Amino acid sequence: MSIPVSLSKSTHWEPLKSLFANLAQDDAMMIRAAVESRRGSTGESHRGLGIPQMNEVVEHAPHGRLRVLSRRGRYMYTKDKGVQTGTLAGDIGGTLINWHLWLDTSSNNDNNQHS
Repeated sequence: MSIPVSLSKSTHWEPLKSLFANLAQDDAMMIRAAVESRRGSTGESHRGLGIPQMNEVVEHAPHGRLRVLSRRGRYMYTKDKGVQTGTLAGDIGGTLINWHLWLDTSSNNDNNQHS
């Protein structure tokens, strides 16, 4: 199930609708709402935190990107460009998450060198 579909069926979406009233039909904004709301569709406190936590890791990494494609929406977060959203040409029939981190390993180079 895509993020826009599961979020729109959730009872936890009701309080967020007013915040995204003009954008409720936009899949990219639904993905963004899911990332920023830190609530899953089940209502269980330990569920629905994965993508927001992935976004936080990207925020704290030296360089990184989180890209989420779901239904017809595209969400991407990079530290240098922030959030970018858009609409895909067609429905991808689910959700695809791409998480890319570039870690600074310069402090470990001395330990990793071999004679």
